[in-house]
Amino acid sequence: MKKLGVKKIFIAILICMGSINASAGAYTDTECKVHLNRIWAGDRGYIWLHYDEGGSAVVSPHNPDQKNILALSLTAIASGRPIVVRFHEVNLHNCETSGARTDIRGIYLLNQ
Repeated sequence: MKKLGVKKIFIAILICMGSINASAGAYTDTECKVHLNRIWAGDRGYIWLHYDEGGSAVVSPHNPDQKNILALSLTAIASGRPIVVRFHEVNLHNCETSGARTDIRGIYLLNQ
């Protein structure tokens, strides 16, 4: 069996790490911390999450996470806790005045 030199192994590791970092950049997004003030469910299965700060997120009935997002949103309203909404768009400049966003990826329920 042929031995690989330390230099070749190091180069192989760097190449692998570079490809991992390059692919991670393809999944960047924007997160917005908000407080929910109301939820609308209707209009052919769409869920609308409205923020105290202004703006809203629209969850499509085709979103596989719709029920989970709705459950966490109801918990946020009942407990008065904020959420972080994650959108597909990178570097969204203003979460509150961006209108009704339809590119929602998911939400975090925060402790405070």
